[in-house]
Amino acid sequence: MAASHDLAAISAPLGAFFISLQSGRIVSEQPVEAACCFQRVICILIPQAARHRLASLSSCLDDEDLREIGRYRKRERQLGMAAARVALRASLCDLTGQRLPGDIALGKTETGKPVVVRPAGFHPSISHTERLDAVAVAEGIDLGLDVESADIASAKPMLAALLSQSEIHTLEKVEVDLSHDRFLKLWTVKEALAKLTGEGLGEAVSGCEVPRHDGAFPHADADGHRCVVFSARIADLTGGRERGRLALAIDARCRAGEDIVRLEFRLVHGMTLERRVV
Repeated sequence: MAASHDLAAISAPLGAFFISLQSGRIVSEQPVEAACCFQRVICILIPQAARHRLASLSSCLDDEDLREIGRYRKRERQLGMAAARVALRASLCDLTGQRLPGDIALGKTETGKPVVVRPAGFHPSISHTERLDAVAVAEGIDLGLDVESADIASAKPMLAALLSQSEIHTLEKVEVDLSHDRFLKLWTVKEALAKLTGEGLGEAVSGCEVPRHDGAFPHADADGHRCVVFSARIADLTGGRERGRLALAIDARCRAGEDIVRLEFRLVHGMTLERRVV
């Protein structure tokens, strides 16, 4: 299998979590009854230093990919877009067992949400910062992914539009460093929920109360749409020094017998860091 199609050739495992879509919690051990019926969710992190290497494998991209990448003028953004699409195609090859990237076609909705046109039934989500790109994909489970750098400023207009009054009050009471980390967590969680629904940061999302603990937690919107949100500091996932946060919203409307998902995190090669296996 060509390197651009081989997930193991371009990335290393960081760790995996088994999550119950019913309870919205991390399962400490994989239940025996779920050994053969869990759904995989792959999430790949691409550090800035690895963009060039992964983008150099862009021969697997098609004309639609190249047109989308060409819409951006900044070279670094183009590299991030190309790297994310290479990683997405490699993930799809891994999930389907396909060897040829020509069997894969990507697109987007009218609102800009990425979609897998072929093969059918797969749901991707992509997020970019200046220093990190991230891709998540699963079969039969819709996703919403957001990553944010610690450099993002928590301006008051953003807070008013995004957070509930109780959340704003909590931020005002804690120390500056903790306040900013808490803001990043709230921001990424609500962006991830907005990407999952495709409806933007509406009242239902901005009013979502986010628990203090990291890991997985359940959420239900005003319409009763259930999902599970996984939230973490990026450095806690990589074992490195990357400052920022990640949140992934997973549709919890599971099919019969498919309550458990295996959330797999991988890091694209290209920078040296001490990998942490969870």
